[in-house]
Amino acid sequence: MPNLNDIAIFVEVAKLLHLGRSADKLDMPASTISRRLRCLERELGIALLIRTTRGMLLTDAGTLYFDTCRELIEQAADAHHALRQLGLEPTGTLRISLPDTLAPFAFVGVVREFCAAWPGIDVLLDYSAFKDNCATPADFDIALRWGVQPDSDLVSRHLASVPYRLYACASYLDAHPAPASPPELRRHQCLGTEICSELSQWTLRTDGETVHIAARAKVRANNLDALTDLVRGGAGIAALPAVALGHGLVPVLPDWSVAPIPLYALQTTRHPPARARAFLHLLQARLQETLTSTPAALRVQALAAPIL
Repeated sequence: MPNLNDIAIFVEVAKLLHLGRSADKLDMPASTISRRLRCLERELGIALLIRTTRGMLLTDAGTLYFDTCRELIEQAADAHHALRQLGLEPTGTLRISLPDTLAPFAFVGVVREFCAAWPGIDVLLDYSAFKDNCATPADFDIALRWGVQPDSDLVSRHLASVPYRLYACASYLDAHPAPASPPELRRHQCLGTEICSELSQWTLRTDGETVHIAARAKVRANNLDALTDLVRGGAGIAALPAVALGHGLVPVLPDWSVAPIPLYALQTTRHPPARARAFLHLLQARLQETLTSTPAALRVQALAAPIL
């Protein structure tokens, strides 16, 4: 049976495809890495890597072996880290990247509750925009993002699926009679958002019927708070979280709902620090409470898998 340490070395080299960088990452001499890889290839009886003057390339067999072994090594690392974390109290600075304030979910209250529960942890909130709404720099513990995330090296954890509805304010509807059907939205001032691809056009549903509307968006915003302020100011109609009901907004096409929008936590590792796990446990619990307190007709399953 191949040595598991050799497999772990191969997985790391296959990620970087560069012997020097792999040696730095593994804190191991390049000559030792080369020798261990040769031993692994002899054990398997097949070449996994092609060495070139510019670096390395995976063979077809190497690609297949990497795809299989990467998950194995990550699971072993997760188990090792989980055992080491038993009994450790979260400490340090929790760094969170946010798309907006998440005001409908009382996010500030969640942060305040977390700080009270863990007085030894500092919290840094960053609202800077990142390209494609998904890139997360390594110096953040958590990035919260709306919408299904594209494939990347980031670990994506589904926190909740949030019901959305179309809203306007009373003054706008006084000046512009409310649409009676989805196609009539094309004659209205519809406010767009760039927070996720799912809201670049509206997918409206009712009684098994689905309609896709690419409504005219004269004004767009990449922030839900700004979008909500525009709606309250009479600028037009927008898709907003259904938990906004009762906050001075009037539902438009009340028999139709916008397809639920998922909220994800992105992380750079499958075994984040204890402070990140503790915060996500609390956040997910509060999201569930908020969503289950919305009117029954708007409720959706709030949770995916629990945060481990």
